Amino acid sequence: MQSSGFLTLKSLMSLHLTCKANAFDELSLILLIENELTRHHRHVKTVNEAIDFWKRVYYNLWLKQWFVCGSIVIESEEMMARKEDVMYEAVRYEVMLDKMLRTIPESQRANIVIQPLTSRRPILHSAARAGYHDSIHTILSLVPAAERLRIVSEPCSSLDKSTVLHLAAASGNLECVRTMVALYPESERFRAVWARDICQHTVLFMAAASVILELIKYILTLFPESEQRLQIMEMRNVEGETALHFVARTDNIDALQLFLNCYPRSKRLQASCSLRDQFGKSVMYQARNSCKALETIMSLLPESDRLQAVQTGGLNGGSILRDVALLRKADSVRAILSAIPEDSQRLQAMSGSLPNTGFVKTVLESISQSQHLQLLAPSTPTNSATSMQTTEDGDAEKREAKRRKTTKD
Repeated sequence: MQSSGFLTLKSLMSLHLTCKANAFDELSLILLIENELTRHHRHVKTVNEAIDFWKRVYYNLWLKQWFVCGSIVIESEEMMARKEDVMYEAVRYEVMLDKMLRTIPESQRANIVIQPLTSRRPILHSAARAGYHDSIHTILSLVPAAERLRIVSEPCSSLDKSTVLHLAAASGNLECVRTMVALYPESERFRAVWARDICQHTVLFMAAASVILELIKYILTLFPESEQRLQIMEMRNVEGETALHFVARTDNIDALQLFLNCYPRSKRLQASCSLRDQFGKSVMYQARNSCKALETIMSLLPESDRLQAVQTGGLNGGSILRDVALLRKADSVRAILSAIPEDSQRLQAMSGSLPNTGFVKTVLESISQSQHLQLLAPSTPTNSATSMQTTEDGDAEKREAKRRKTTKD
């Protein structure tokens, strides 16, 4: 750190005294600052900035300790809480984490990194959830090889049940997930990916929620057979949702295409409209707020299935067109109707499903001027040329009646 030119030996000694006056373990906090300066020194360029950084860290630790242990604690409890706090903060800093773990006997490290902290996840699980790949690598390198599979298979807690692989997928960090999967023998990888947390989420659910396309692709490649792939895609959580529901909500068009393309064309209608959660929400309904998502779903369906999708893809098997129109999503209404090839089918799709509002009429007029669509809006003004011709005919009749009356008189 001295060689970086940002802190001299004199400055470091001053910083050490500042830590010593306030901290229980000044060495740990010095190491934390050293790690931060080593990896992110562009943010800390002066001694004062370094001390300010340390003050923020120490204040956070002290505040957390205050709420966890109370204002009056015995020394052992206080020390334990603060040590947990420092260890938890060290998760972000692999240099400091390395030095702290090396002070622990190797035979005890495995249990230390998976031991739940006070109201927090264990150290390894915290690193995975945050996507700190360097810290994960540090932890695994300092744990005996025979213990590595055990610690990554350990659930976060008896209540949570999330494994390290679940949390790594939730972080969206592909390298973290690859590292975790590589620890499992091939015969056990399916079991690891199929594992569920307390909400019945699999690793694929977590990847879908992360909206990282490459991560989703990687998880799906772990299932080379299409039947296995579809089976895990259709696994449901406690609310009856599938991973496809998650993707539809995220507006990740590439991921949505990836999931739907895993289905044969003949089964995409069922995947889009028949997979419903316990609240009656289909995949198409979950995509109702995104014009592009609805366009994607409609484009991937066979033309022969699109009318049925519109009629049954909404909430509780109702019309998705009505659900979208009620949200006043003009672009989405256009996207849905434009995907239906024939006007007669559009008429059928809209029959009895759209609220009679000026908004919907405007949307319909922008799609087509055909008489099929005008039938749905009887109050829509008629064509200007027709109206002008009607007026002229009426004037001619009046003039002729006046002439006849004059002649008779």
